[in-house]
Amino acid sequence: MDAGKYGPDVAADTDTYAAIFNDPFISTRKEIAQLVELYKEMSDRGIKSDVRIDKALILFARKSEDYELLAKLLGSTSADSIPRNHGSRAARVISARVKAYTAIHNPRLAYDELMKMSSYKIPSDTRHIPKELTGSDFGNVRVPLQYNRTRDAYFLSLRSGYESLIRIRLLRKNPQMARELLDDMRRTSYLPPTSKIYNQFIRYHAKRKNIRELRELYEMIREDGLEVTEHLYTKFMTSCMFTPKERLFKFLKQKVADKYFSRPDEGEKSKTAIEFDMEASPYLPEIDGRDLGASSSDGYLDNSVTGSTGYGKTGSANSNLPDAELLAKMDQELNELIFNPGECIRFFRDMLTDYGVSPDTIQDRRYIPNASITNAVMRAYTQLRQYSLVLREFVRYCYHQKHLYPNSRPLEVEQYPRTMGYIFRMALGAARMLNDNKKSHRIYTTMLEWDVRAFEKKAFGYRRQ
Repeated sequence: MDAGKYGPDVAADTDTYAAIFNDPFISTRKEIAQLVELYKEMSDRGIKSDVRIDKALILFARKSEDYELLAKLLGSTSADSIPRNHGSRAARVISARVKAYTAIHNPRLAYDELMKMSSYKIPSDTRHIPKELTGSDFGNVRVPLQYNRTRDAYFLSLRSGYESLIRIRLLRKNPQMARELLDDMRRTSYLPPTSKIYNQFIRYHAKRKNIRELRELYEMIREDGLEVTEHLYTKFMTSCMFTPKERLFKFLKQKVADKYFSRPDEGEKSKTAIEFDMEASPYLPEIDGRDLGASSSDGYLDNSVTGSTGYGKTGSANSNLPDAELLAKMDQELNELIFNPGECIRFFRDMLTDYGVSPDTIQDRRYIPNASITNAVMRAYTQLRQYSLVLREFVRYCYHQKHLYPNSRPLEVEQYPRTMGYIFRMALGAARMLNDNKKSHRIYTTMLEWDVRAFEKKAFGYRRQ
């Protein structure tokens, strides 16, 4: 063009550069660096940039992780020039800017940018974009050209911007604001949140044993018509029953202590519940004198809330109970924070209902249990002292594994030897409680066939039998 090959009146303009910058096949850092040089050349020629070029540069700078360039571009560009009736175009540009602000960890400006979407007209084209043609996560929205001006395209960009902002809020450990954004998105967009953003919430709350929030998320997923996968069910159930590591356990311990004990005067240095030694295991019912709880790698966890508190005296103004009764009540509350067997079983029954399987039909091939779910459900039934159901879930797991691997050791036995040890130890304990010697013999036989070694709890951690 510049050489006049296509005629003397043809010259490169903004549209020419916009077509180059929006080339969908540009992906390498070298190509992105060439575009940056091309942008400088365009500026030297006095050709004015527009939002199409700005959006492309912002996307490429974010993809190449050039955050210094990204910050400069965000500061020198704006989406305000887009007409108010061009909603889909504005949505694409604003979504790109929101994700760019989250990439440089500036959620406040990302939120301000996202709120500009409300001032643009929602497109009237109601054609639906096939799901297989769009990106499935919050970082990748691909809309075919013929659908660019549809309502679906507008709301896909809106959802993408919301989910990027939600993700950065969760990474910054601000779940309340992330939840507000999620609720706002569900109100303003007819497209449901993606399963990936729900997974972000589930991971956050599962690590912290926030079971009430997990149940709310489960109900929201069902309301939005999304599939609750086996992976999500595994997260839900294991979060109810896993033994917390030291840091989380101390946090839960102090949460209970704060409820019953007055703190020392300000300026007075004392030992709080956060600083307790970790010496004994959280409560689980004992079978044949053995505690079925799993300890941390550092040994036993002390579930005595009041070991050496530095808080006010027991039987303080928060309670009129005698010391022994108060301590028992506090230990029970701590145990309820750590383990929630009832909710675990509820999730398990919901999962079986989704698969169309009756709980007592262990041979139904529509549901094949994994080791993590089996471990969590067996622990829950053990705490509820329903030992026949402990054995039912053990038999269900072994039945399906033997059908999957009729002539070899199951893969999960190789992958999760510690979990398998707990599963077999609980099964043996339940058989002893039911005085079922025949069942115990079968369990031992399966242990020999699979070369499984149960873990026996000792003073410091576990040793293999």
